[in-house]
Amino acid sequence: MTRALLVALPGRAFGLLNRNRSALAALIVRGAGVVAGFVLTFLIARWFGPEANGIYALVTQSAIFLSVVAVGGLDLAVVREFSRSVALGRPLARQAVLGVLIQTAVLALLLGGVVLALEPLIIPRLIGSHAIAYIGLILAVLILLRGLMRIIAAILRSQSRFSAGQAIELFLMPVATIALLFTWDAADRHIGTILLASVFAAGLVVTFGIILALRGASSEAQAVNVSQKVLFFGALPMWGMAIAQNLADWFGLVSVNFWAGTADAGIYRVGSQIASVLPIVALSLLGTFTARIAAAIHAEQRDEMARLSRTATLLSLLIFGPIAVAIFAFAEPILAAFGPDFVSGAATLRVLVIGALLVAGFGIAGQVLVMIGQARLNLMVNLGTTLVILIGAPLTAASAGGLGVAVLIAALNGTKTLIYFLAVRKLEGFNAFTGRLVQRD
Repeated sequence: MTRALLVALPGRAFGLLNRNRSALAALIVRGAGVVAGFVLTFLIARWFGPEANGIYALVTQSAIFLSVVAVGGLDLAVVREFSRSVALGRPLARQAVLGVLIQTAVLALLLGGVVLALEPLIIPRLIGSHAIAYIGLILAVLILLRGLMRIIAAILRSQSRFSAGQAIELFLMPVATIALLFTWDAADRHIGTILLASVFAAGLVVTFGIILALRGASSEAQAVNVSQKVLFFGALPMWGMAIAQNLADWFGLVSVNFWAGTADAGIYRVGSQIASVLPIVALSLLGTFTARIAAAIHAEQRDEMARLSRTATLLSLLIFGPIAVAIFAFAEPILAAFGPDFVSGAATLRVLVIGALLVAGFGIAGQVLVMIGQARLNLMVNLGTTLVILIGAPLTAASAGGLGVAVLIAALNGTKTLIYFLAVRKLEGFNAFTGRLVQRD
């Protein structure tokens, strides 16, 4: 019996992958984006060392986090509401696309204005005494562009254009940044030019993304329109959740920078970036299933929701389990490629990989909660973990540097995964990991 199962297993795995080709295509695009991000980090680390890598990470991570603060759960609301057009078999209204892009730009510009107004207070606490020309303006513009990239990717995902969404969100910007960097003379390359290249690259990606999003929309009368009021108020319960989900990476990095220094922050960031390959790439996979789960919810098909959740979990473990094992086993040589100073972060990398696998392998439960309208419960969970991060990250960074922060984040990932699983089982009556229908409690 066991032998027959082992013989049949490769065929079943291949069949599972073959039936989800669109999800895998998006996964490949996102994986390529992660590789491009690694190449950019590698170049910065090799050219300038851990401290410069820390500065770049602090600025760009702050832009990503603050763009989430600006647009919050609007991307999840877009996926949930815009996917109705797919369920109805009708095109999405161009008016809805333009409306959400304008709403995103206004919110991001407001926060960028606050950053510029408080630049004398914010920047020294972010990068210390390092002088970078126009750094406040760079950060403000990156907040705007990152926010727009996030929403454009959500629009494309809602219309089942998964690969295009992943290209906009993750792949094109690092590739364009690297290409722009090599137009500079080697003597003129420094951390300021790298940040400027990132701004120009993000601008090109946003322009291309807007064209893609509008080309997929329609001005016809039968097109599905969604009011901006519905999107805004639908996103409100998910705002805090989105912020809380993205706070850990940013605040952990800032805490390591404050207590252990910019160089250690650069080392921690490399380990965090390597480990994040799992949840980042998994988001593309889960994103394809999230849109399909939302369509199943609109059609009131609970058994289809359960089946999709099970498939998402199996695919995630099949793809990301071996990657996690490889990173865990070869942590030292992987980090050595960035420079000898980075090898000291091997233990931190191993802990981060464990936490990342929990998110990548079992993250579908949290996505199901959002799609079934339980954003408030998700918010409460994330607010609780946010409080732990705000209190615990400075304490663990002060006592154990990056390793302490890594242990804290991994433990919180495991706790959230368990809570999401139990909530889906209780509220929807199915096991999100096995797809088995159970009696509602």
